[in-house]
Amino acid sequence: MIMRTTRVNSTRANTYLMQLCKHFEQRVQVQFDGDRGQITFPFCQCKLTASDAVLDVVLTAEYDAEMCLGQRVMSNHIDRFAFRERPHVSWQ
Repeated sequence: MIMRTTRVNSTRANTYLMQLCKHFEQRVQVQFDGDRGQITFPFCQCKLTASDAVLDVVLTAEYDAEMCLGQRVMSNHIDRFAFRERPHVSWQ
């Protein structure tokens, strides 16, 4: 299993978590409650945790290609929802 994480610094972290979860629940299985969320894509799992100033994103996938797709999908959507702040999304 492959795991990648990123940390997005933002005072709107909880708002972004909710936006991401609500956006994807139209397409895939999503669970979220307050400051935690989980998105189950066909290609990877995404766990989100929000605090006052940070959105932590953890992706897990079985294969490199699936991980790359998950990183691209989440990075693009974080950029789209946080366009005013222009966060730097760097996967570790």
